[in-house]
Amino acid sequence: MILRPPEEDDAMMPQRVRLQHEAAVRHPTSIIGCQVRREPPNSTERYTRWINQLASDQLLTQVFTSHGPTVVMPTWFCSREWFSHVGPFDEGGQGVPEDLLFFYSHLRKGGGVVRVDQSLLIYRYHPKAATHSVLERIGDSVLPPEGMSFAGRCGFSTGILCPGRADVHLHGGCHVHCHNRTTIWTHRVRFLEERALPHWAAFTIWNAGRQGRRLYRSLMAESRRKVVAFCDVDENKIKKGFYSYEDSEERPKPRVPILHFRAARPPFVICVKLAARFVVAGYTQQITDMDPRWQNSEENKPHRHPCRSLTLS
Repeated sequence: MILRPPEEDDAMMPQRVRLQHEAAVRHPTSIIGCQVRREPPNSTERYTRWINQLASDQLLTQVFTSHGPTVVMPTWFCSREWFSHVGPFDEGGQGVPEDLLFFYSHLRKGGGVVRVDQSLLIYRYHPKAATHSVLERIGDSVLPPEGMSFAGRCGFSTGILCPGRADVHLHGGCHVHCHNRTTIWTHRVRFLEERALPHWAAFTIWNAGRQGRRLYRSLMAESRRKVVAFCDVDENKIKKGFYSYEDSEERPKPRVPILHFRAARPPFVICVKLAARFVVAGYTQQITDMDPRWQNSEENKPHRHPCRSLTLS
């Protein structure tokens, strides 16, 4: 069996090996994770809640979000045979999301994901962790993975990528090295195109704002042509009527309608923070930080679409 050893400042419970080994014997082609206890307790609260509370089926359906692997890497446990089958970690150096790349390879080869629902690891947060050296994207601003933070703050911090330089200066004096590697965002979008979008003839992007438009621009041409609309709750965006992809080399330039979400048709790729309570595809997403436009309004009533959806943000 392969046990991913904890970082030097993490600590595992004495029953961890026994419980995860028992699960690995039952699921020989799965990565076995466990729940964690974060230290300090109030660090990355949203992310910690996410990794600890996902339902068993969501360990596979939530793999497209910016949180990354649905069981956190320091908790991984699997058979040596399966590890060898999937292949080694990418040892490209700082800035390479080796856990995400291995996790994707594992899923491509038919691997499963199982979590032991006990807190078996004390998972310590510190701002100099290697996690923060991985870019979410290269461009005008850089975001750490959702639920993680730079300089000890929860949420997002932003920085400017200087042309010709390999570092990003972030608020709080933290540095991120990109080494011109593919960013997490690109890996995530390509995985979405590989695993989900081929099954859909058309789909709607839920978010007509920056994140939704960025997804649209990041898609390959074949996938972009499947986008029939954006949808949103923001009346200002809806009033614009359409999004024009000005950087496209196509003539005429693509123009994608922007609809109120009640007028949109599934399936959806949802590009909003996991930060509101609503019902999509027949299940409830309970999160924090509800969009104020949805509070105390008729729009906040649960709304069901009898179809599939994928959460990307």
